[in-house]
Amino acid sequence: MSAYEVWDELIRRGWAQLVQWRADAKPEGLHLDYKEANWTGKDISDDDRKNLAKSMSGFGNIDGGVLVFGAATTTVPSTKLEVLNALKGVAPLDQYEERVRVYVKTSTEPPVPGAIVQKIANPTQTNHGIVLVYIPLTDMGPFRARGPKPDVADKYFMRTTSDTLVMPHQILASLFGRRPPPQLRVGIEQKDDIHSIIVHVGNVGRGAAAGTFVRLKVLPGQFPNAIHEIGTWKDRRLDVVGSGWDLAFAHPADELLYPGESRVAGTYRQTAEERTIIVRVDCANAPPVQVTRTVKLELNKIEWFSAPETTA
Repeated sequence: MSAYEVWDELIRRGWAQLVQWRADAKPEGLHLDYKEANWTGKDISDDDRKNLAKSMSGFGNIDGGVLVFGAATTTVPSTKLEVLNALKGVAPLDQYEERVRVYVKTSTEPPVPGAIVQKIANPTQTNHGIVLVYIPLTDMGPFRARGPKPDVADKYFMRTTSDTLVMPHQILASLFGRRPPPQLRVGIEQKDDIHSIIVHVGNVGRGAAAGTFVRLKVLPGQFPNAIHEIGTWKDRRLDVVGSGWDLAFAHPADELLYPGESRVAGTYRQTAEERTIIVRVDCANAPPVQVTRTVKLELNKIEWFSAPETTA
């Protein structure tokens, strides 16, 4: 699972997902780290600030990840892996979450763009629960940890499948080189309603995409209708109809589509079961790509238009 998929699973299912992970003894990994949480009475502890800085640097420099504050682990002797065995949580949850949100902005240099702090409350206890920190995969590194303890401050870390380590010089040097670009793809999904089509846009590259713009043409002569934008995406079909495209959706210029993320841009209605679709997706920091495919959609299955061709 990518960092975004781990994050999305937790956000969608909340405390129930954490309880299931505890029952399954879910291990830490490349995209997941558990830490206990401590409230001093006025602020989060220095140990928690140290763990935050170290994890943000480690995840940010490699592949992104999710840090879970308020979770205890135990070591499995046969595998040496740390697995979740208790949801100790932290209280007061609201104040702890807010202080973590403040420190996220100053825990690395430069700050990790797109980091999100989110609490998940324990339904059996008032103002008690865990706090998540989502560190996305990004091309803005390398990130140097900043914190209150000398064993972490001013060091560059990297996340491995089982630990967060000081980054070797050779790897650090390579991160100061050319930043990798985003790689966008478009997916088409037919929902239970046979005429309802969902347009997905995903980033499978290693760089964040800025100013994402996707357009589609459905052939032969099948004109989509009942077009709806989703979330912050905007319906821009009026901008492209004159150039031969049927649909277009634009992502706000000030919002990035991070590596590993997939978002729904919009929906439309279409009657034909088999159709030829041309998709083109552009962004401000990578060459545009265009793909043509004839597809027969299956219910609730995303057909990704992959192996894109660079276009002019």
